[in-house]
Amino acid sequence: MWDSLLSTATSKISGELLSKWNERKHVRALLDLHKRRVRETRITNRYYAELRSLRETFLQYGLAEKSAANREFFDRWLSDPVVEMGWTPAGGWNSDRIVALRCDVEKLQA
Repeated sequence: MWDSLLSTATSKISGELLSKWNERKHVRALLDLHKRRVRETRITNRYYAELRSLRETFLQYGLAEKSAANREFFDRWLSDPVVEMGWTPAGGWNSDRIVALRCDVEKLQA
């Protein structure tokens, strides 16, 4: 009897741990995809769309609370009203701003 209870509890706990591990793995892969897309974007008008997608992921998985670098990134890049509303205005990007975005993206953690 105790063996069956112990095996049931062990399988439940290991199943929950495996589920959390799979979710973290999924979030890490999703964040890596966003980082690659920002790095590989060459058309400046696409940066707002990429940031909008990244904002959705941040909100869905609570990534802003994972680290200080994530919170700083969210406050600097993803709280912009243009990003929040999903607009893609022309202009607004210069080489210094693009370099700063790419540097900040590299600091993100899942």
